[in-house]
Amino acid sequence: MEKIFKKMFDEAIRCLDWDVIMSFYDSNDYESAYFKKRRGRGGITKDSIRKELRNLVDFVLTNDISRFEAEQWIIISKKNEGDLGGMLEIIFAPTKSCAFEKEDDYPTEEEINQDAYEVEVLQELLDKSVREENYELSAVLRDRINKIKKANKQMVKVLR
Repeated sequence: MEKIFKKMFDEAIRCLDWDVIMSFYDSNDYESAYFKKRRGRGGITKDSIRKELRNLVDFVLTNDISRFEAEQWIIISKKNEGDLGGMLEIIFAPTKSCAFEKEDDYPTEEEINQDAYEVEVLQELLDKSVREENYELSAVLRDRINKIKKANKQMVKVLR
């Protein structure tokens, strides 16, 4: 992680409401592909969440991704040219919702095709991470690909 983004990362995680985050992760029914529920010895800790979050941010920055969502986390980054710095925003959103006014507002095939493009990009990143033997990142990418494919199968059933 570049020095400027490391400093921004430290500042961003310092400003997060860790009481809310920890109460979310301490819930008994929580399971995650990104933030593993650790059995015994205290379960999920603030340090373990920071470590996993740092891995996600590093992935976003390394691959020059401007917006990335991983379960409750939304990471937005912008690199400015030269020495102008950049912007890093980390959002924790434990609840999300989506509402449609009419039945016709279900996703179109074109919107599902955008997911296919995302899967294609994620698959390329997965192949690269496997070649580099970055198995933690590979697992995260595989889980995201599977989640998108599963959601698309459900959407196709709704569209029919």
